[in-house]
Parts: sequence; C-alpha cells; structure tokens
Amino acid sequence: MKKTALLTAVVAVALSGCTTLYSKNREWKLPAGLGNYVISAKIDVGFLTRHATISVNDRAVLTGEAYFWSNTITMSGTVDHFPITAVCDRDAKSCDVAIAGIHAAVLQF
Repeated sequence: MKKTALLTAVVAVALSGCTTLYSKNREWKLPAGLGNYVISAKIDVGFLTRHATISVNDRAVLTGEAYFWSNTITMSGTVDHFPITAVCDRDAKSCDVAIAGIHAAVLQF
C-alpha cells in the first residue's frame, strides 16, 4: 500500500511539471503606415516551464520555451520575408517584438 501511494505521488509531481498553470494573451495593431499587422503574444506558464508564441495576423511565427530558472525567452524568424524578433521577459512581464529591425510592440502581461 505504501509503495502504491509513493508511486502515485511521484507520478503526480512529475506530471505537474508539464501542466499549464495559467495562460495570458495580448494583442497590438501596428499603425497604418508601418504595415497591416496585428501582433499577438501568448504565454503559457507552467510549474517548470514557460512557453511563448508570437503570432502575426493570426499566424504563429515564433515559438519559444524557457525553464523556471531563466528570465527570458528569445525568438527570431521571418514574417512576409521580413525578419522578426521577440524577447519575452519574466520579470518585466512583457514581450518586445520587432519587425524588420523596427520596434513594433511591447506586449504587457
């Protein structure tokens, strides 16, 4: 009986590291002169990890993950042949997004 209880507790703790505790979403539209982009960020915070997704016009273009000991998630890629970068900071509770080297948005969580 004690072995079963111990095994159950170990499995529960192991699986809790993969569980999402909460999610946050933010969205921002670029001014008309800079392009027709709506940038959104989603952060899934778990017990051991954080997962970030940056979307442009409802298309996921960047994804990244960090463990609890890291403060930032840094991501880079392209959208419509333009480079896009994002840095999500745990302490600032924000994601800074730049498209083609132009600071596009600060998404606060």
